[in-house]
Amino acid sequence: MLATQTLVQKHPKNMKVDVRGRLPPGATAKDLALHVMRCLGTAGGTGHVIEYTGPAIEALDMAGRMDNVVQLKASEAGQLVTWGTTPATAIRLDDALPDPAAIEDPTRRKQTEQMLRYMGLSPGQKLRGVPVDVVFIGSCTNARIENLRAAAEIVKGRHVAAGVRALVVPGSGQTKAMAEAEGLAELFTAAGWEWRESGCSLCLGMNAPFHDPDGHRGRPALAGYRHGRSIVPPSW
Repeated sequence: MLATQTLVQKHPKNMKVDVRGRLPPGATAKDLALHVMRCLGTAGGTGHVIEYTGPAIEALDMAGRMDNVVQLKASEAGQLVTWGTTPATAIRLDDALPDPAAIEDPTRRKQTEQMLRYMGLSPGQKLRGVPVDVVFIGSCTNARIENLRAAAEIVKGRHVAAGVRALVVPGSGQTKAMAEAEGLAELFTAAGWEWRESGCSLCLGMNAPFHDPDGHRGRPALAGYRHGRSIVPPSW
């Protein structure tokens, strides 16, 4: 590269992700993205240029859109949460957590064992009913003005439960200014949320890094998703 000022790249393959049907009530583009990652894995698109098509994609607004064909049903997405340290661990609240003993691939089996142990969860357990200590709305992909407006609709008229810490970190300075001008910041603070400065936060361990009761915190690189079992991560 230093000699030629060029990089050698392989010609990428084509992949088409065709999403049929409609998203169920309450599901958003984020749930759809998690569903795709759950089906393909976080490395499923490596070496490919991906085109997203289908009625469910066409129905998304611009904020939601950001020769192998993967055909998915939008109705299977639902409202998803991630239980592990990778977005590929997305499941519904009433789905059972995987049992490593049933996974044939040794690498995936070891990874699943490590994630369950790290998060303090058990095979077959369901996430509904797991106590929540911290709720975090933030990161570049989950704290756009559209995200904050949607969250504010849920927060309106409610208050953070006793014993729970709730934080909002707008994704940019412009988003923060827009939210404050629309009265969203006041709504969140009145409901007991902390309104923080914009930028990278819990994902990267910045913006007054947060430690949970077990001593975990946001870290850079691969450990960025490892916050601890008591924290609702950005992808929820």
